[in-house]
Amino acid sequence: MKSYVLFGFLIGVLNFEGLTGEPVFPAYTISDDLKVNANAVIRLSQVEIEIKSDKKATYQKNAAITILNTNGDKYGVFAEFYDKQAHFEYISIRIYDAFGNLIDHVKESKIKDYSAVSGFSLYDDNRIRYYEPTVKKYPYTVVFSYSKKIDGLLQLPTWVPQWGEDIAIESATLSLVSNKDNKYRYRFKNFRTEPVIVADADAQHVTWEIKDLPAFKKEILQPSLYEIVPSVKFAPDDFSEGGYPGNLSSWKNFGTWIADLNEGRDELSETTVAKVRELINGITDTLGMVEKIYKYMQKNTRYVSIQLGIGGFQPIEASVVEKTGYGDCKALSNYTKALLKAVGIRSIYTLVKAGTAATEIDIDFPAQQFNHVILFIPLQSDTIWLECTEQNLPFGYLGKFSEDRWALAITQNGGAIVRINTLNEDQNQKICFGNISINENGAAAGSFSITYTGLAYSNMYRFIHKDFDEQKKWFHENYYVPHAIIENLKVTDIPERIPYGRIDIDLQSNKYASKTGKRLFIPMIPLKTLENLTCNHDERQFEIQMKNTLHISDSVIFTLPEEYILEYIPDPFVCESEFGKYASDIYREGNQVIIVNHLKTNKGTFKAEHYSEFCNFFQNLQKFEKSSIVLRKATD
Repeated sequence: MKSYVLFGFLIGVLNFEGLTGEPVFPAYTISDDLKVNANAVIRLSQVEIEIKSDKKATYQKNAAITILNTNGDKYGVFAEFYDKQAHFEYISIRIYDAFGNLIDHVKESKIKDYSAVSGFSLYDDNRIRYYEPTVKKYPYTVVFSYSKKIDGLLQLPTWVPQWGEDIAIESATLSLVSNKDNKYRYRFKNFRTEPVIVADADAQHVTWEIKDLPAFKKEILQPSLYEIVPSVKFAPDDFSEGGYPGNLSSWKNFGTWIADLNEGRDELSETTVAKVRELINGITDTLGMVEKIYKYMQKNTRYVSIQLGIGGFQPIEASVVEKTGYGDCKALSNYTKALLKAVGIRSIYTLVKAGTAATEIDIDFPAQQFNHVILFIPLQSDTIWLECTEQNLPFGYLGKFSEDRWALAITQNGGAIVRINTLNEDQNQKICFGNISINENGAAAGSFSITYTGLAYSNMYRFIHKDFDEQKKWFHENYYVPHAIIENLKVTDIPERIPYGRIDIDLQSNKYASKTGKRLFIPMIPLKTLENLTCNHDERQFEIQMKNTLHISDSVIFTLPEEYILEYIPDPFVCESEFGKYASDIYREGNQVIIVNHLKTNKGTFKAEHYSEFCNFFQNLQKFEKSSIVLRKATD
């Protein structure tokens, strides 16, 4: 079995490298169907994973990618991480022209070797081999082969052969080989066919194959790529990393292994323990103590990515963070846990798959699916979540990066799946109030106060701590006021449990309203509440995912020039669907027009068949918000 597999793999290498004398993947052999929506085509991808024991595996890959145009260049880049637990045996890269003729056999010295933790030379275990072709005549084909030795089965990557929406696949195969003593599990999705399983007395060979998989158009609010393309993920039952044996057949067992890695690494010096106890002196409630210690941690540490030892799973000791003042998410969470422990407060080290676009972990498939660590503090009448890598983040606030998802709490009894809480629509708001005075020439002077709360605060969080020029740049990138000049801008941060920030801004615009003859046309919405959705009524392929609920409220008072009379204002407007509700009230008081708009969006996953209704809802709102107030010059 093993000899047959390796022989087939070597034949693939010979064909890839053009050693048989034939043209290598000439571009003219790509079918027209695979060019639709594609900027690149994977001509052939062969991956073989051989599990040798609970400690070791090999990972071999051959790939040929034809780059069709400049937008496909990103798929021709070779970028692979490695460390002491997963290191290369060889790398081969060749470049071919449109006709399959060799352009370049890339020398080993041209494949760059970078530290993946730039600027911190002490922590350079995690590295990357990188090569970017310089070919500018299209199409061209990049062919690469490499082999890795892997120490520790938790390092096995999920197989996702279709790397993006705009790349098609001619042929891709994954072969998983193991002997009968190595128990592992796999889970695959979005395949047209079942894997082929061949077993004999000594080994099992499982193969997945993909043929002629087209590229597809990216759709707004579609599920993440990993939810819609083929993928296979693996998990061993028994494994060993860095001399620490573990079992991954259950979340409880995996949590026990993580707890063993962390054992004894939360010790602090007597000086720091005394300092922390003094810090909370006089505070009587536990919540207040936790907040005080959290802010102490933020003030005295900073984040740096560190991937050292035990596959990057084990945190640096709290005593080291105490001395150096920096660490990664594991180290800073462990350090904060140690600070809380010093005053008798229990906290729970928690693994999470973080990221604003991250997919949910599969809670029915125990596996290493995490990329981040936070802290979980269960109180008698409250639950606190702490993000320990951000120096300015409000206490107890996670934001879009890690809230509202499953996580693995590392308890004293092992791992336990928990749900991180989310904020409701009343806690997620953007509220804008503005005053604008229009003169007879269409120029405007306006002042606005914009408040963000809850998840909406995530949109402005990093902007808060920028300098004035960066704040102005952010405002112009997020809001459009015709011909606006910012005169004053003030940002106020209120970092509470449900934080909010406020922007107060004064603007001038010499051409806010357009003048035609005796009329002035005044844009009704000075600060747009809706992004410009590129929405059409074409047939949709994927579900619509609206991951957050949000309440937007805009109020603006226009003071009109005395030389003009009001000729037209839009009627009050209401639009409601399963995606949300929008209501606008418009009325006149003396020489002022007052507009009050409310938009509430609904969180949920909606069928692709409802896409036309989705487009209608938001396009109707956009059309309304493009309306104008019309003034006519009074007769002399």
